[in-house]
Amino acid sequence: MDQPKLLIVGAGPTGLVLALWLTRMGLPVRIIDRAPGPGTTSRATVIHARNLEFYHQLGIDQIAISGGLELKTLNLWIRGKKATHAPVADFGKGMSPYPYILIFPQDKQEQMLTNELNKSGVGIEWNTELISFEHDEQGIRGEIRKNNQTESFGCLYLAGCDGAHSTVRRQMEVGFEGGTYEHTFYVADIKASGPAANGEMHAAFDDADFMIIFPMKGDTNIRLVGSVGSQHENNSDLKWEDVSKNILTRLKMDVEKINWFSTYRVHHRVASRFRQQHVFLLGDAAHLHSPVGGQGMNTGIGDAVNLAWKLAGVLQGSAHERLLDSYEMERIPFARKLVSTTDRAFTLATTRTSLATLVRLRLVPLLLPILFRLASLKRSMFRTVSQIAIKYPQSFLSAGQAGRIKGGDRLPWVTMANAGDSNAGNFESLRGMQWQVHCYGKMSSKLQDFFTDKMIPLFIFEWSAAAKKAGYLENAIYIVRPDGYVGLADPQEDFERLSTYTNQYIQPNKNTPMEVHHHPDLEHKKKNFREYFLEFLMIFLAVSLGFIAENLREHISDSNKEKEYIESMLQDLKSDTARANHSITGTTRQIHGMDTLEMLLTPDVNANDSAVFICYRQSESLYDEYTMNFSSRTITQLFSSGNMRLIKNQSVSDRISAYYAAIRDVDAQKAHYKEYFEKCLAIYPELFEFESYHKRFNVEDSLVNPPLAFGKYRINNTNAENLKKIKPTLDITKAVIASYRSDIKLLKAQAESLFLFLKEKYKLEDH
Repeated sequence: MDQPKLLIVGAGPTGLVLALWLTRMGLPVRIIDRAPGPGTTSRATVIHARNLEFYHQLGIDQIAISGGLELKTLNLWIRGKKATHAPVADFGKGMSPYPYILIFPQDKQEQMLTNELNKSGVGIEWNTELISFEHDEQGIRGEIRKNNQTESFGCLYLAGCDGAHSTVRRQMEVGFEGGTYEHTFYVADIKASGPAANGEMHAAFDDADFMIIFPMKGDTNIRLVGSVGSQHENNSDLKWEDVSKNILTRLKMDVEKINWFSTYRVHHRVASRFRQQHVFLLGDAAHLHSPVGGQGMNTGIGDAVNLAWKLAGVLQGSAHERLLDSYEMERIPFARKLVSTTDRAFTLATTRTSLATLVRLRLVPLLLPILFRLASLKRSMFRTVSQIAIKYPQSFLSAGQAGRIKGGDRLPWVTMANAGDSNAGNFESLRGMQWQVHCYGKMSSKLQDFFTDKMIPLFIFEWSAAAKKAGYLENAIYIVRPDGYVGLADPQEDFERLSTYTNQYIQPNKNTPMEVHHHPDLEHKKKNFREYFLEFLMIFLAVSLGFIAENLREHISDSNKEKEYIESMLQDLKSDTARANHSITGTTRQIHGMDTLEMLLTPDVNANDSAVFICYRQSESLYDEYTMNFSSRTITQLFSSGNMRLIKNQSVSDRISAYYAAIRDVDAQKAHYKEYFEKCLAIYPELFEFESYHKRFNVEDSLVNPPLAFGKYRINNTNAENLKKIKPTLDITKAVIASYRSDIKLLKAQAESLFLFLKEKYKLEDH
């Protein structure tokens, strides 16, 4: 590789992901850290769905998952009594390939990322500290201290991933506005037993204390995060023995071993700038916030991915340097919003005022079980906590709308039959870590040629109900950035717009200035108490009314969907009846055909060519593909999509379920039916004397009756022993046909009965 043009200061998760992403894109990097070696302890515990999606792009998601623990249940305890038991394993079902929270501590992630970097030939320079630097439009010059030896360095770009006490931020003289919470907190990795050491997450509140219990893998099976009592707030030498054990006692937990214990203060701060010429701030060097929702480490990784592909484009000469302006434009508004949100939530959870205590101990236990039953709340919670809701509408890279998807949105995940990995779906293409084009449906050959000429990878997926549900517009064009966000959404093949966008950002002319429109609200003013109070009331009312409106909307929508399903099913039932009549007629004719074949086994019939020909023709086709087929029917969609919940009436649900079971029985019998017909068809080349024997499948892969060649109709072998071998197969096949025909007759009766029942129940007109 060439000499690195980027120096990364800090080898935590943020710096490591930045280094690994750039390395995978073919860019050499240099990464240093003042620490003597990798961390063996950490406060960050969880990794969310959005970062597992980023890890999938790097090809390391399964390593993380195998090393972590899926969080499946959340429990809330109030004064030692369980107030809520909420399953959370499927909160994100249908929204991400990773619909859960993964417990995977920071030190384990750092080890994984370091190993991947080492495989690429990149080593971390430990015991190496940034001393000073100067920067201008030409690049960076400065000094580092490595193993107590000072050396000079030069590079084109500098990334400050060096944490809360960032040397890079300090020398940039960038503001770091915010504050520090008044209370001291502790974190401990322990080995414990008891009811709460059950592999689930627990949040426990008392009048003055709170504790969060995270399940862990290995000898350290629990991580505790809790508050230190007011009497120990200023004790710098706090030990485990000094921590209040009230909650542990109430939860009947027996602590067997303390593997690690530390205390810390929580801050909420955001840097005033994330970029200054060729210097960037990422992770804790750019923003600090409370541990609510486990957002800190995850946000830093998001910073790294956002910056990495842009740096790669600039350094590889495929993008304007002005592209780097979008980093601060996209990440700083999110950081400010996140700090503000987690600040309010953390204050409510930890403040010891009477009002906050009332909310924690009275209102939360009352409302939380109700809210956790609301599907809209669970979806909203997952979108927020998992960070899949992060979007960049204010970015100059974001343009257009097609369906519900706008430029700047995260590309919605859907499973696709032709997308490769069935779990990754349309995200499998993102492994390329490059600009690409997605289309869900069909694309004109002219447009395909357009993107082919520009050498932009093109992925055309089949249109499906899943794509529609995710918000895509059929046949629309989505230009997707290397980090999986939509750059341009175009609903109607606007060649001029597509050409302008690709020329501007994907294949820019270096002699043409890039258009950069800065978002006007990157700076924010301080709010007074009255403004914060009004904001709190507005948020509370908006959330409350939003949940009510969402559930009312869902109820109305569900009623409409139920009616649509029933109307569609009535049409299917009429079709089922007609198809059943056809199949009954066909199977009856096939039984007659089998009887005719048996006649051909007698020598007196075989002696006459005309008789052989007539009997052969009367046998008809041995297998008819036009039988009951339900692969894409309404009833199948109801069960496969989980939408049977829409059928509120129990008697209707039971009748539909019974009919679905009958369908599955017929499908199973159909497979048996087809198997024996294939055995019968295998008899033909032995039984009849053909000049040429055609294959038993036509171009549509349907079974067909092999035609007799003109002029020879005799049976090859009239040997009695051979005929005896053939006859049992014919007898068994006739029995299979008769059984299949009986099942179809029963299914027909059920279809007719269910049709009348549904029409009466829903008061529908004839269809």
